[in-house]
Amino acid sequence: MKGVNKFTMIASKIIEVFLWVGTVCLIIGIIGSCFVVTKLNSAIKSGEFTFALAHDEFQKAGIDISAEELAKYAQESEWFNADGTIKVSRIILTLIGALAECAAFALVFRNIYLIIKTSEGKTVFSHGATPFQEDITRMIREIGIFLFVMSGIVLALSWFGSAIEFNLLYVFIGLLMLSLSNMFRYGEELQQESDETI
Repeated sequence: MKGVNKFTMIASKIIEVFLWVGTVCLIIGIIGSCFVVTKLNSAIKSGEFTFALAHDEFQKAGIDISAEELAKYAQESEWFNADGTIKVSRIILTLIGALAECAAFALVFRNIYLIIKTSEGKTVFSHGATPFQEDITRMIREIGIFLFVMSGIVLALSWFGSAIEFNLLYVFIGLLMLSLSNMFRYGEELQQESDETI
């Protein structure tokens, strides 16, 4: 069991770090996309950038697609306006949705790491090597809250045009975490009674 706990702690910390790096990259992406897409749309409107030029760039990259196919894709895609310009709002909303997911999961994995470390009595705020502690109950509840908040943000953004899809599974996992926190609170009360009896 200790081996599983150690592996989970290491894996959750590595995933948390990658998710925080992803969060920073998405923040930079949101800021950068505003400038890049606005500049690209200006080039499309002025005729400096056309599907023929895009076709040439795709050909250089070894992608075989005609200018007509690119134009047809732009007309049918939800990412483009009727005049062939890119929908800035859709890109930004999608990146914000991805940012919400990335940050929420970084916090989830942070809590997973801290829950295991605290249950082993290895944090400054732990009260011995037991899973039934107030801080562990709180962190389990927080995981449920993070998943609910993230799901709510993604659902709201999908209504406004984000390409990030709402996942009902996160809501159920959030409910499970809230239920588990209630069970842990009960275990915490029993642990307290046991400690007081001894």
